[in-house]
Amino acid sequence: ATRVGGTLCGTALGLAWARDSLSLSTGVDDPTRHGNVWIHHSRQRTHVVNSGYVSHGLDDPRFAGTNRRAHRAELIDIVETWTRAFTDLDELEAVLAAHNLPMGVVRSSGAAANSAWAQARGAIVELDDRLGGTIRIPEAPWRFSDATTGAHGSPAYRGEHNRNVLRDLADADDDTLDRWEVEGLLSSRIPT
Repeated sequence: ATRVGGTLCGTALGLAWARDSLSLSTGVDDPTRHGNVWIHHSRQRTHVVNSGYVSHGLDDPRFAGTNRRAHRAELIDIVETWTRAFTDLDELEAVLAAHNLPMGVVRSSGAAANSAWAQARGAIVELDDRLGGTIRIPEAPWRFSDATTGAHGSPAYRGEHNRNVLRDLADADDDTLDRWEVEGLLSSRIPT
């Protein structure tokens, strides 16, 4: 039987790349992103911060049951204000861990692509860009026992194969293909 393996982080990095390919290819973070705040809650309790301590099941009615959705902005403000008081992430993580609350740093795509984890896992590969340089892309996060996966070769330019494929599959002639390009039905970005 074929075994399949992979990493959640590698998959997430691939999805982030699809959303933020500029950051991954250049290593420059998107200046419009300021991170994410996650508030963990279950049917039994909402975990928020109160007076400098993590509180399980805070008695504030704004955050009880489905009310927390209506007061999400206030809850985020409480959590962000409290976490900004920490200057050391290890200290913040220790406080949260003492209350069984998970914590993790949400990195930008560029930071994740340039992290020690990504380097150790080979999560990002450089391929020939066919212009004398290279392009960085995520490596396939999956591993198969009976098959080889991964990025290889050189990526095609957008629309590079449009004309040949449409000639073969749709019997389109050059005049039709030219008209489709003028009409915006076909899009390509091939360096000249």
